[in-house]
Amino acid sequence: MLAFVTKRPLHIVCAPKDDYLVIITAYLPNDQEWEDNYRKRKKQ
Repeated sequence: MLAFVTKRPLHIVCAPKDDYLVIITAYLPNDQEWEDNYRKRKKQ
């Protein structure tokens, strides 16, 4: 999942369950590693 909180990107890794959604981790992506839209990692 990708969300923007106060204009900063936030990546959320989650897993759907029958009745709820489990959040595995959440982190602020590094600008140097991600494309401008934060949806894909930059190719090295």
